[in-house]
Parts: sequence; structure tokens; C-alpha cells
Amino acid sequence: MIYKILIIGKTSGVAKHIYDKFIHDKRLEIKTVSTKTDFNYIKQFKKLERLITSFKPKFVFNLAAVTTHEKCKENPKTTYEVNSFFPHKLALLCKKNKSFLIHFSSDVIFDGEKNKLYEVKDKPIPKTLQGQSIFYGETLVQSSSNSLIFRLPMLFGKFLKNKFIDKCLSTINNNNYIYLCNDIYCSPINASDVANYLLSNIFNNKKFKILLKKRIIHLSSNKRISRYQFIKNISYLIKKSKYVKKTNFKNLKLKTMPQKSLGIKSNVKDFISSDLKTYIDEINL
Repeated sequence: MIYKILIIGKTSGVAKHIYDKFIHDKRLEIKTVSTKTDFNYIKQFKKLERLITSFKPKFVFNLAAVTTHEKCKENPKTTYEVNSFFPHKLALLCKKNKSFLIHFSSDVIFDGEKNKLYEVKDKPIPKTLQGQSIFYGETLVQSSSNSLIFRLPMLFGKFLKNKFIDKCLSTINNNNYIYLCNDIYCSPINASDVANYLLSNIFNNKKFKILLKKRIIHLSSNKRISRYQFIKNISYLIKKSKYVKKTNFKNLKLKTMPQKSLGIKSNVKDFISSDLKTYIDEINL
């Protein structure tokens, strides 16, 4: 059986990890679109509608999102168009065309004040524009029974350039010191592991039906760790540990302060999180 796949937002780091895994599977016929290289599907939704109607994908993966606090604050209108209203229109279009929407969300929808990993049953209380728009998008998407939401924690991976973890590694790899908080928590996972999980579960009818009943999936290593300790662990592997220094939340003087305690607890048992050495090998450090 051939599964037709449409990946929206193909230039995002997560989309690149998914495509990298999916392209080698002969069961899959893949199309990708990006506002940067193809057309602006946010503004030209009718064009996207024609594409989906003609291609008839079984699954549509939505990776389109405004994902930084700075960009969200610069243009709130665009943020809600991309993170909230576009996913809703896409969910309705997918239902009309009998496609399944795989929509990606984030742990930034939580307030960051819980001292444990967030579970699916926990009520989202987003405190940032980014989190509010993403959660509103989730709420709208859930109205369509053919949609499945994947919430992801902080990610790292070979295609995730200029993200927090990548920037930290670039700094210490250039023999520069970096100060990280030992009281800001996360549950980071490799985006390659996310792609592997999707490949193993989405295209298995029995497994997919189980996921679809859950409606929202948390993928996590279930390990809560401070940003400082996580980067410190990587630094030991590349013999750069002396460049990672400890600080705390009170010492930060940023225009936009991060949430103190994010990270999610997985609600599936078969997600496999690879070790950090695998990541180091992937990026050739």
C-alpha cells in the first residue's frame, strides 16, 4: 500500500528530520511545500486547497509555525494567522478531503510553574503570545475528529540550526564560556527520534487508530533536567565541559524571560529516546 504524504513547512528543522526518515520508505509518496520556496499557503489558502484536492494525501503533516517569542511579539496578527487559524482551516480541509491531519504543538502552552513534567491531563495555561496562539490552534484543531496533535518538548537534532541547544554547542565548541541556569528545566529529545516514532506508528493502521483515540500525544524521554546540566552532559562528551558555567534564573537579564519549568511526560510507551552520543555522532562533533 502506498501512502501519500504532504509535509507543510518543509524548511523547519523538524520537517527536515521527518523528510530525512520518510524519503527512504518505499511505502510513501511525499510532497512538500514551504512559504519560502513554493507559495504562501497562509495567504493563498485556495492554492493549498487545490493541491490537497488533486494530490489526495492520506496524511498531512503541519509543521508551519511561528516559534520564537521575538517574532511573535513583533507581529501578533501573523502569529495567530499561522499558529491558530491556519491549522483550523487545514483541519477542516483535511476532513473534507478524507485526509488525516498530523499537527505539531509544543510544551510552551504550559505556564512553567509546575515542578514536575506536564502530563496530557494538565490544563494548559499559556503565559506568552507564542504559547497562547499555539494552544488556541490546538483547541481549534481538536474540533476535527480526523486530527492528531503531537506535543513536543525542547528539541535538538542535526537539522535544528540556530536553536537554543545548537547555539550553546557552537559557543563552547569555539572555546567560549557560556552560563546556563541550573533552575530552568526541560525534557529535551532528539528530533530524529520523533521522526522514527512517526514512521513506526502513523503508517500502521492498528497503531494509528490507538493514537487517534488519544487525540493528543506527548513524546518525551520522561527525564526532567536543567538546561545547565543538559548542556554540561553534552560538553563532557566533546571534552569542552570547562566552558559550561552555572548560573540561576534570578541572574538572567533578558527582555523575554524563559519559562522556568517546562518538559512533558509521555503518554505512549513505545517512544524510544536515543542517547546523546548518537546526537554527537550525527552532527560530527
